[in-house]
Amino acid sequence: MVGHPVTDKTTLKQLFEEACPYYLSIGMTWSQFWEQDVKIAEQFRKADELKKERDNLMAWLYGRYVYDALCEASPLFRFSMKGGKVEPMHYTEEPYPITEAEAKAREEREAKRRMERMKMQFMEYASRVARSMELKSRNERPTEDQDSAERKDDGRVNDQ
Repeated sequence: MVGHPVTDKTTLKQLFEEACPYYLSIGMTWSQFWEQDVKIAEQFRKADELKKERDNLMAWLYGRYVYDALCEASPLFRFSMKGGKVEPMHYTEEPYPITEAEAKAREEREAKRRMERMKMQFMEYASRVARSMELKSRNERPTEDQDSAERKDDGRVNDQ
């Protein structure tokens, strides 16, 4: 467990004395370790494993945020690019989801945003089509000058 391997000469007292600092470091009190039920030590050890897993996940998550921030800012560091001003990509607008509930809620928000964006694009398209149709109908309608000229042409007889 903690310390050196168990040999024939290792006493139970030595094992407990070697394990004590570990359990004290994970939050057990002296009296819990030496005077309470052994099951308490087992629960503290399991809780420590869960904490380590959570800490590792958080360290990975921090690394992911840093990595994404650097990747999104990297266009700013391309000095050799020809052309004008280089814009960085947009950084994530909200934290990454960790739980399934957060992931589902984020997916629903993104679906709603996509739907709103599509609605706006459709409204812009419909507005352009309506404007185009209106302009087309104005151009097809004869003006007063064109209308009177067409009437005169219809009344003439071609002498040639």
